Amino acid sequence: MQSFFEGIVLLLGPVLILLALGITTMLSYTFFDILVPMMLEKHEQSSFQWTWVGLHCTWVLFLLVNILFNYFMCVMTRNSGPKYDQVVRELADATGFVFPETPAEVEEYRLEYEDKMTLRIRRRREREMEKNQQQQQEGRTTSTSTSPNHGTVNGNHNNNSDVLLTSTVTTSDAGSSSTSMITHRKQPQPNATTVVNPAPTTTSVRRWMLMGPFEWGFCHNSKQPKPPRSHYDHVTKRLVLNLDHYCPWMFNSIGYFNYRYFVNFLVYVFLGMSYGALLTFEPFMLLQTVEYSTHSKHERAMRQHLPRPQPMIPHRDEKMLISLAFMICAAIGFAILILGGFHVFLVLTAQTTIEFHGNWSKWRRQGNKFRNPYSEGYRKNWRRIYGDQPWFLAVLPSAREPQYLPFPIPGKDTRRFAAASTKIEIIPGNNV
Repeated sequence: MQSFFEGIVLLLGPVLILLALGITTMLSYTFFDILVPMMLEKHEQSSFQWTWVGLHCTWVLFLLVNILFNYFMCVMTRNSGPKYDQVVRELADATGFVFPETPAEVEEYRLEYEDKMTLRIRRRREREMEKNQQQQQEGRTTSTSTSPNHGTVNGNHNNNSDVLLTSTVTTSDAGSSSTSMITHRKQPQPNATTVVNPAPTTTSVRRWMLMGPFEWGFCHNSKQPKPPRSHYDHVTKRLVLNLDHYCPWMFNSIGYFNYRYFVNFLVYVFLGMSYGALLTFEPFMLLQTVEYSTHSKHERAMRQHLPRPQPMIPHRDEKMLISLAFMICAAIGFAILILGGFHVFLVLTAQTTIEFHGNWSKWRRQGNKFRNPYSEGYRKNWRRIYGDQPWFLAVLPSAREPQYLPFPIPGKDTRRFAAASTKIEIIPGNNV
């Protein structure tokens, strides 16, 4: 079933790309063929007529170029191949990781990784059991001190009944999961109330959450070492650095090499949709007036365009495009405001969507004690995605590769190639 769903998502890609290009074409046609003549007529008496309209056209062309460029680059930039291999080797040098070269070395590393994960999972299970037993003990103590009739529960169980202590721990990694249930049978104490254990507590743990921020793992799907912050994309069947998600609109996974294009695309789409909604708002509202209704009837009778009663009143055959343009701009603009705002937040806090969910889980357990190990502050987090250029230049069209490695090394220079001379101490997982 999962493979079937992944196949459907993959097939949707080309369809959604054509749909996105169709929407862009329709909105561009509406602006240049309908709105520009309206604006020329509106400013006909002004000496700055062509200046105002020229500024509108320049701004729309600027947004259109940026939207199409970032969309194209996000679709075409792959998170695999020689560029991926190069960055992985730079990461290995920077973190002091001895990258296995031969199949025998890869297998040896895999076995070492499995042993390490087995030990950490076992420790986590033991802590789950201890926590469960402690809760059971507290429950028995509370019930004993409050029940006047020792040795019974609702009059149906005597003090010879067994107490079942159950704990379930689920671990998963790269699409595979394993579940272990440990059950202990413990005899109740004499003259004590027997308390039936509630439903087993199940905790789902992904292996990458058991590892340190700079610790390498192993991907069982791609059969290769797994760099920090990387995840396996089940749709493209690739191990992706800084995987955020798979986007069917992009027909591509969003990761280290194309995340900047993705965020830029969202920002420029929001600006374009907001501007489009503002431009089409007046003609859209005029469609509800008596003037437009009368004008439309006259044009239908004459079967040709007649002079507009007002400059911003559409012709009869322009009604559908104006209505569609306004509703699409308003709806997509609102949706992109939420999605784009979330990704700008992720950029400024040095997180991916996957890490956000993991960090949220850690924050709920640890509270204010939790700190994102990849965050260096808003400015440096921004620079890790956009580079050292000023922000107004960094968001302009550019096919440059990321300037920094996928994650920071405290106190070290993590610019590409410069980081190869730095070493750090691997920090083990603090969640084991």
